Amino acid sequence: MTGAARRVFLGGQAVSLLGDGLAVLAVPLLVLRLTRDPLAAGLAAAPRGIGYLVVGVPAGALVDRWNAWNVLVVADVVRAGVFVALPVMTWTGAASLSVVLASAVVAGIATVFFDAALGASLKDLFANEGLLRANAVMETAAQLAAVAGPAAVALVAATAGIGTALLFDAGTFLVSCASLLAVSRARPSPRARGGSGSLRRVGRDFADGVRFLVGCRPLLAVTVVQVAVNLCLAVDTLIVYLGRVTLGLPTRAVAALVAAEGVGGVAGAVAAGALARRLGPMGAVAAGV
Repeated sequence: MTGAARRVFLGGQAVSLLGDGLAVLAVPLLVLRLTRDPLAAGLAAAPRGIGYLVVGVPAGALVDRWNAWNVLVVADVVRAGVFVALPVMTWTGAASLSVVLASAVVAGIATVFFDAALGASLKDLFANEGLLRANAVMETAAQLAAVAGPAAVALVAATAGIGTALLFDAGTFLVSCASLLAVSRARPSPRARGGSGSLRRVGRDFADGVRFLVGCRPLLAVTVVQVAVNLCLAVDTLIVYLGRVTLGLPTRAVAALVAAEGVGGVAGAVAAGALARRLGPMGAVAAGV
C-alpha cells in the first residue's frame, strides 16, 4: 500500500474516532429529552462499555479468525445506520427510551468489533516503527475526539437540533467506510490468522488465556486493579445527567464538562512517560489510581 493510501486509511479512521466522541454526548442528550432518570442517562453514556461487557471476551478471538477489513466496513455501516435511525425515530415520534438504549448498545457492540479489527488491520498495513507511529496517530486522534466531539455536538445541537447532531455522527462513520472502500484494492494481503474453520477453538483459546492470566501473578494483579478502577470510573457516565438535570446547565456547558475529560486524557498521555520514569511503572499506576 502506498503512503497516500495509508494516509487515507488513517484519516478515515480518525474521523471514525470523532464519531465515537460525538456519541459520548449526543446519545445521553437524546435520552434526557425522553426521561430524567439517572440510570437511563448513565446507560446512554456507556454503550461502548456495555458492548465490551457483552462481546468483549469473544470479539478479539473472532476478529482474529475473520477478515478484519470486512469487519471494519460492517461496523461502520451498522453504526451509521443506528445514527441515521435515531433522529428519524425522534422526528417521527417513534423514539422510545428502550429503543434508543437498545440502538446505542448495538452501536457499542459494533464499536467493540471495530476496535479489535482496527488493531489487526494496523498490524497488516504497518510494520516496526511504522506501526508505532500509526498507533500514536490513532491514540492522539482518540484523545482529540474526546475533546472535539462534545464541542461539535453542542454547536450542532444548539443551532440545528440534536437530530442533526446525530446525523452528523452518522456521517463520520460513512466517511470512515468510504476511506476503507477507497483504498481496499491497494491494501496488502492480510496476515494468516486462525481461519474460519477454527471457530470451535475460540472457547479453548479463551480458557488457555484465562489459565495464563491466573498463572502470571503480576499480570493478574494489574488486571484486578484495572477492573476495580473501571468499575469506580463508571460513575463518570453520570456527568451529563449532573450537568443537564442537577445543575441545569445549557448544552454548551455540559459539552465543556465532557470535553474536560478529553483534555485530561491528553494531559495524562503527555505526562505518563515522565511520571513512569520518576515513580516506576507500578508507581505511576498507583499514583493514577
